[in-house]
Amino acid sequence: MSGGKRGPASVAKGESSTVSWKLVRTMKNFSNQLASLLSRAGIFVGAWMATAAYAVNDLPGGPAVNQLNLHPAATKIAEEQQWLHWFMLIICTVIFVAVFGVMFYSIFKHRKSLGHKPATFHESVKVEIAWTVVPFIIVILMALPATKAVVASKDTSNADLTIKATGYQWKWGYDYIKGEGEGIGFISSLDEKQRAMSDSGKPEPTDDYLLKVDNPMVVPVGKKNPHHHHLQRCDSLVCRQLVWYQARCHPWFCA
Repeated sequence: MSGGKRGPASVAKGESSTVSWKLVRTMKNFSNQLASLLSRAGIFVGAWMATAAYAVNDLPGGPAVNQLNLHPAATKIAEEQQWLHWFMLIICTVIFVAVFGVMFYSIFKHRKSLGHKPATFHESVKVEIAWTVVPFIIVILMALPATKAVVASKDTSNADLTIKATGYQWKWGYDYIKGEGEGIGFISSLDEKQRAMSDSGKPEPTDDYLLKVDNPMVVPVGKKNPHHHHLQRCDSLVCRQLVWYQARCHPWFCA
């Protein structure tokens, strides 16, 4: 009868059609997501190849191409700072791996699907003492060498040359306060050619892009004093820098 209810075969056919449609829609969504992912990967590879086409060379003394670490140290205090940097990084990495390793292991090993039930206790004096004392000891061990490096960097006695570096917006001001060149002061700005390259939006590949200035800071060379190992050395000169800021914080580093 045409007006009767649908039989089991019709119902099964309808359900099969619905399942097939859901499967097709799922596959379309998956293919769209895969296409989007591949397109993003293509854009990334294209950008990387474009960057590689404009490869530049390392600058003497840094920075270097694809540099991840600090510049090579040229002074005793810079060596201590770099050692301190890696010392702290290793400690933080070990703590990170240990804490998250234990956490994820506990979550995976004691999950509900294996039949584990949550414990009923809500405090443990031993655990609280442990997670208070252990971090305290770690902080003390980290603070001892850090304090030594900070105190050493503050020791600027018996400097041969004192330069005041003032950071303005997009420029630096230098004043030679004590030593050779005493009384000299000038402003150092970005080189005009590099500024024009930046404004054009299509800079030519160059090793010192946005690093070259019109009036670089210079110091005398050829004067050595091995006893002043706690001070900054600029080209073998024991040099003290006084860094000031007028507009915003600017990085200034002399290894």
